[in-house]
Amino acid sequence: MDATAGKAMFKASMAKHLVCGVLAVAGALAALPPAEAAPARVRFTPEYGEPFDNLYWSGEAVIDDGDCKATGTVWNFGNPCGGQFSFISATVEFFDKSDKTKVLQTLSFTGGQVVSVQRSTPKPPDWTEVISTPFDPLAGEIEQTKYDGVNQAYFSLFLVGGFAQLYWFEKNPGPLGDPLWNIPIYVGCYLIGPGSNKHCGLSESDVEGGNGAKFGVFEPAEIPEPGTLALVLAAGLGAAGLGLRRRRARA
Repeated sequence: MDATAGKAMFKASMAKHLVCGVLAVAGALAALPPAEAAPARVRFTPEYGEPFDNLYWSGEAVIDDGDCKATGTVWNFGNPCGGQFSFISATVEFFDKSDKTKVLQTLSFTGGQVVSVQRSTPKPPDWTEVISTPFDPLAGEIEQTKYDGVNQAYFSLFLVGGFAQLYWFEKNPGPLGDPLWNIPIYVGCYLIGPGSNKHCGLSESDVEGGNGAKFGVFEPAEIPEPGTLALVLAAGLGAAGLGLRRRRARA
């Protein structure tokens, strides 16, 4: 099988996951339980590719698995771990490739849902893959002039297997599942490929096949428990109050 055919099969498979995952998660996820296990953090740091040839992006996602102990391919609906997985955060930073020390913009995504994870044990770093629905699109302060008339882009993060993709859209397409008729827009852009038309596309990377930004190693993410966070806040407020009393005493 040549590289072009392999890439087409990969995209067709991931598009199927995208549609089925969105419908299943939208219909099956209920209120998520409080965190009881160590969340996992995954990072990705690729170059963007067309039409933003000078753009570099660095991202990370933090995923809470509730108290799910299942291993292998674990779906976020049905038994045994239905509704356990959720995103604590998902962020992307933009840089110019010529100066990766200066952040051009930070995007904090919301609205994405975990469809499934692949892991050897419940605890990171023994995770290898995540499939999600796309996150709600955000306006990027990144201009690109490769295509006439396109001076603004909206971005939507999407985790697919062992890769991260960053959609771009000429106009805001709206959240993937709200309303559901936006699904063809996302799937169409995914199948068309990076920069293939003037309206939408995907990030490229130096990964063979252009499948996206390959994940770095998963790692534990230290997230304070609600009780611990309350103690930290109380201690901070107490210290601030003590400082204020001392300043007043000196006055």
